[in-house]
Amino acid sequence: MLRSIKSMLAKIDPGLGVACLLTLFALYPLLQPGLPNTADGALHLYRTVELDQCWQDGVYYPRWAPDLFLGYGYPIFNFYAPLLYYLAEVLHVFGFSFQSAIKAIQVGTFLLYSLGMYVFARDIMGRKPALLAAAAYVYAPYRFKEAFVQGDYPQFLALALLPLVFWAFRRIIVTRKPVYIIVGACLYGALILSHNITAMLTSPFLGLYIVWMILSFSRRNLVSEVLPALAALALGLGLTAFFWLPALYEKR
Repeated sequence: MLRSIKSMLAKIDPGLGVACLLTLFALYPLLQPGLPNTADGALHLYRTVELDQCWQDGVYYPRWAPDLFLGYGYPIFNFYAPLLYYLAEVLHVFGFSFQSAIKAIQVGTFLLYSLGMYVFARDIMGRKPALLAAAAYVYAPYRFKEAFVQGDYPQFLALALLPLVFWAFRRIIVTRKPVYIIVGACLYGALILSHNITAMLTSPFLGLYIVWMILSFSRRNLVSEVLPALAALALGLGLTAFFWLPALYEKR
């Protein structure tokens, strides 16, 4: 038993712990009471409260926010990526206040920035350069603007997912293991549900990255190389069709 535990611990990459520690300075402002005073932070707080009210009314996937827009209501949940609000609402159901729920997501997002970039860069360059890449990604000036000035929390979450999305599709092509098709689809779907614009801007670059990876690791059978990546993209789109399909249809 002890031998198996030691074997499991030996397989854990200590760099993951270091990557988490890299975020401590960035997390310090979140130790203050309340949410940071940002341009859009309160807006996302109000939307989370509105989603909670819809849940209390028995509507678990609302498309209309009846109490917003000065009480006239508007279809924000039909068109705006909802993942942040659902994560915050789930935490609220488990006892978090609305503010604490959003702050907890911010903490988790900062950790995701570091861990995601570390995992992606480690797959390409090794552990030490990956830690440098993780630190650079966490402490990019734009990161602090989003978290503590602009307060665009959905975009902040989406940008944290980017390294993991690219990592998953790299693993699909390099390893050809079916499990990474599921992982890639789920991560791509999470990106779509996190922030509309980030997903739209990222998708063409993800496509170019997939093409480049296939050309770099081609085993002379392009069909077998392309199909798993296309399957992951299609599955990610399919898993999130409940959101983007009505939005596209009803935007007219």
